[in-house]
Amino acid sequence: MKITLLAIAIALITITSLNAEIPPYCTTIVHEDFEDGDRAGWSDQCICYCDGYSLDVIYSAVDDSYVLRHEGGDASGGGNCEVYSTGLVVGDCAIEARIRNVRAYHTYAKAMGLALRVNEATGVQYLCWLTVAGDLFLYKTTNWTTCGPTYLAHKSVDPISEGDEFTLRFSAVGNTLCVQIGYNWCLTYEDPDPLPAGTAGVLATAGITDFDDIYITNCDLPSATEATTFGRIKAMFR
Repeated sequence: MKITLLAIAIALITITSLNAEIPPYCTTIVHEDFEDGDRAGWSDQCICYCDGYSLDVIYSAVDDSYVLRHEGGDASGGGNCEVYSTGLVVGDCAIEARIRNVRAYHTYAKAMGLALRVNEATGVQYLCWLTVAGDLFLYKTTNWTTCGPTYLAHKSVDPISEGDEFTLRFSAVGNTLCVQIGYNWCLTYEDPDPLPAGTAGVLATAGITDFDDIYITNCDLPSATEATTFGRIKAMFR
């Protein structure tokens, strides 16, 4: 009987881990999977010297689901676009998304990322910027068009190949910014002059990028141990 109960317990843990999409210390404010075929409730904005882009909700045979597809830029870069939740104002929160690098037009300028505490009127915000070359940056911007980014932090990670899919998560709690890739603790930074509450969004440049399962959560800051442990559990069942 003990063996049977243990087996059932392990099975339940496995099922729970397989179906979990949000770390257990978070509650969901917004979840967007685009299965309704549109992006109602989401606005887009050209960001940082953008020279044009397209946004479409399409059916992806690879994922067997609808995704938000960004395409823009060329071999010299550009096509910078941010898509954010319209009218949302939240302070301590996290955003995460499932991201697929469909095609890169530029080896270094091609980037995908997330944004927090976005001021819709001015473009002041925090940016988590991940390039296909394997550079993860944190920036604070001063406006939409020229960005005027203030560099905050950097970490080298594995390069991202065409076709690669991953989950990126970015949180801001108080003055602490945290980034996780694939639910693994990756980069933190404490801003001595934190931004006020704002909305949150996703961004991409110089290529074709698919976004799906975007979550914005009202989140308490996990410890590094909690985040890493949850990441390991998730990794076992992916």
